[in-house]
Amino acid sequence: MKTKLFFLLCILFLFSCKKNDSSKTAAQPEYELKLPSATAISFPYTDSTNFDNFKEENILDSSQVNFLTLKEINHQAQKFYLKYKIPFSQAFESYVVSYQDGEHELFTTLINYDKKYNIVDKIDLSYDETAESQFRKSSTIWKDSIKIEDISYTEDQPKIESIVYKISDDGKIIKK
Repeated sequence: MKTKLFFLLCILFLFSCKKNDSSKTAAQPEYELKLPSATAISFPYTDSTNFDNFKEENILDSSQVNFLTLKEINHQAQKFYLKYKIPFSQAFESYVVSYQDGEHELFTTLINYDKKYNIVDKIDLSYDETAESQFRKSSTIWKDSIKIEDISYTEDQPKIESIVYKISDDGKIIKK
């Protein structure tokens, strides 16, 4: 009789543990949020976003900005625009957003996120400024690398500095 009672208590204990386990799963945060549709680009892709070709489309609301921790990228920006996704890997997510820093500066930034949407790494793909029109940035994106060209118009001839970055398997952006 004691043996049967012991087994019954063990079974009840196991079922109660399983029930508590499932309630923990339900309380875990969900890592999905409805973002505006973002087209996945094809490689190679050139991003030369500037004030002349910038379109104010796919604006992100405050919950989306918070979810993607975009204020960590630039706390002064008032509006963020989702431009496109980059299919670098299944292991992480890559989104490109544009935002203005004041009236005269426009940034377009690649942000790589892990599967829980923590920022892994980020880099500015393009930049334009209209205050003095002396600096610009553009990029060419391939499956596993990015070439960024910084262009300075401070001298008679434009000065172009090119830097190539590798995209690692975990989403880190590494200068070659």
